[in-house]
Amino acid sequence: EYAKESTLARALRFAVNNLAGAPSVVIGLFGFGFFVLFVGQNIDEAAGHGTVFGRPAMLWAATTLATLMTPMIAATTYAALQAARLEDKEAARALGASQWQTVKKVVLPRAFPSIVSGALFTIGRAFGETAPVMFLGAAFFLPQLPVAEVSVFGFDVPTINPMSEFMHLGYHLFTLNTRSVDPSASMAQQYGAAFAMIAVTMFFNVVAFAFRDRFRKFIDRV
Repeated sequence: EYAKESTLARALRFAVNNLAGAPSVVIGLFGFGFFVLFVGQNIDEAAGHGTVFGRPAMLWAATTLATLMTPMIAATTYAALQAARLEDKEAARALGASQWQTVKKVVLPRAFPSIVSGALFTIGRAFGETAPVMFLGAAFFLPQLPVAEVSVFGFDVPTINPMSEFMHLGYHLFTLNTRSVDPSASMAQQYGAAFAMIAVTMFFNVVAFAFRDRFRKFIDRV
């Protein structure tokens, strides 16, 4: 809404669209090389302790998934903002509204349902991404949850340990199907993991559709 049409703006849109279509395995390798080998190991060297951050962990897997999904959210947000009707914006400016007032009162309310539904769709896709987390700490089986005790005002509060390994349904299903001595013996577990992944993904998609339709009807009434 604010940037003028320029070579830099076109280059940024081109870069975002390319990143949104990048294969997830490429982003996973990037996350391992940058977050683990570069950022994490440099933190360990600066702190002078052993290997704490310079190894695959839940923190780096989450950061890599965020890196993978951010361009998709940016692309859907840009498309939603562009979909705002030009006559509505022109009418607001003709009535004396400033650029920010036009964006706040006209553009964002119209684009908000598409922005949120796009974010929910992206979260649903992130849930099923397996390639990035394979390099960044996913384990086939862990006997305990990745929980750490944090002392808060003298009380031990269980929290998620971001520097621990973790289990992932997609990686679990992949391992059962490809690395099992007898894959047919684990068919029940494979079907269960696949059903859970499909159910969660469908849940996010249904919520996104319902929210978008309900909010659009509300905007139209207003």
